[in-house]
Amino acid sequence: MVLNNSFIFLGSIIKDLKEYKCTGFAGVPSHYQILLRKSESFKTTIFPDLKYVTQAGGKLATIFIDEFRQSFPEVKFIVMYGQTEATARLSYLPPELYEKKKGSMGKGIPGLNSES
Repeated sequence: MVLNNSFIFLGSIIKDLKEYKCTGFAGVPSHYQILLRKSESFKTTIFPDLKYVTQAGGKLATIFIDEFRQSFPEVKFIVMYGQTEATARLSYLPPELYEKKKGSMGKGIPGLNSES
């Protein structure tokens, strides 16, 4: 697990993803918006180890998800939904259902129970 507390410095995020051979990245909507629109090199950088990204913490407009998926077709983009007062994540949209269910917060995560 790599923690980077300097998201304002986009170069450090890109460098860490490559240097530490990150296989996953968890971000909130503003992370993806900033990386896609404010970084000159993000969309053209190759991340050979990155397998998936997750997005939660608010709704990210589908235009950004589409842009990310187009730039990194080999990386699975997983939309998630959660509530701080319930649990970290309540639902997810499987990447293979994204085109069919675009804009959805997905389906409940197996094993979560409202009676727990």
